[in-house]
Amino acid sequence: MFNTIIRFSLNNRLAVIAAAVFLAAAGFVCMRKMPVDVLPDLNRPRVVVMAESPGMAPEEVETLVTLPLETYLNGAAGVVALRSSSTVGLSMLTIEFGWGNDPLRCRQIVEERLQMAAELLPPGVTAQMAPMASMMGQIMYLTLWDETGDISPMELRTLADWTVRPRILSIAGVSEVLVIGGDRKEYQVLADLKAMYQFGITFDAIKEALEGSSRNVTGGFLTGTGPNELLVRTIGRIDDYRQLNDLVVGPENDPPVRLSQVARIAAQPAVKVGTSGVYRKNEDGSVISRPSVVLVIEKQTDTDTRRLSKQIRVARNDKTAAKEVDMLNRLKEHLEAGKLAISFETQDEDEEAYFKEYNLLTAKPVIFAANVAEDDM
Repeated sequence: MFNTIIRFSLNNRLAVIAAAVFLAAAGFVCMRKMPVDVLPDLNRPRVVVMAESPGMAPEEVETLVTLPLETYLNGAAGVVALRSSSTVGLSMLTIEFGWGNDPLRCRQIVEERLQMAAELLPPGVTAQMAPMASMMGQIMYLTLWDETGDISPMELRTLADWTVRPRILSIAGVSEVLVIGGDRKEYQVLADLKAMYQFGITFDAIKEALEGSSRNVTGGFLTGTGPNELLVRTIGRIDDYRQLNDLVVGPENDPPVRLSQVARIAAQPAVKVGTSGVYRKNEDGSVISRPSVVLVIEKQTDTDTRRLSKQIRVARNDKTAAKEVDMLNRLKEHLEAGKLAISFETQDEDEEAYFKEYNLLTAKPVIFAANVAEDDM
């Protein structure tokens, strides 16, 4: 056998050399295209399910949410392990499948089981799957802070939520971008109890009026207007949250009661649990420590970490992602002057850059809140 191989190789030297060169070139090309990761993914295919139940204690979450989900998910095809955790207002389940299962098929199986278990969950509680990512998928930390201290944490958080995060999510291979820190902006309706009692307005009336506001209603179309059809609709969507002051909350009163008569609308930060900060040591030995907004970037499974990191670093300088409307003049000046800093921390190097673009969306959902007037304290 070996003599035959040796004899064939000696008699066909050019063919053997050409085959060796071809195989070496093909191997080099395949090596360049192979995904590169710092650590291999040693986890079995898994799906994470989360269900939020605000206001419930851990015992109620375990009994009313976690147990029904475990009952249906335990019998799914291919499941080899199931772990659950019940905390205040949150149920989290991790379903692991056997080696060799397709992650997309695993998510389809879990989705079918969640639809079956939906009827057993309390009203208002919905279980949903987390984005498809591995346990080692956190490839980059992005820190956003103000070097001058003039920009508020709420402005930083708004910039991170509505500009930086959508731009990074548009990159192929990014599974999720978690935003931590800062003050999340809310449009709060602060009710005045004395005015409500005077006009006979209840909290339910204010809530129903807010839920039914800021929407457009269609009414079909008009015919007989020539070759074109005219669309009939009522424009009710607001462009500024201050327009809610004219919202009617007591139509049965004479005259009707407007929201501005019984409540005050303000853009304030939401209740925050926890915070984040930046700590950096300069070349001269000085230390910078101040509040910041941190974005945790997670990649999808079977994604080249090195290539994805390069795409994210290129996206930070994208000049087309931020050309929207109504940015605060003070924040715009800081951004254009390069005083708003973003640092990138990756698995292979640390960088610092400046994000000079801006983009704020003003059409955000209204969040209902009640507050006792200061005169009542």
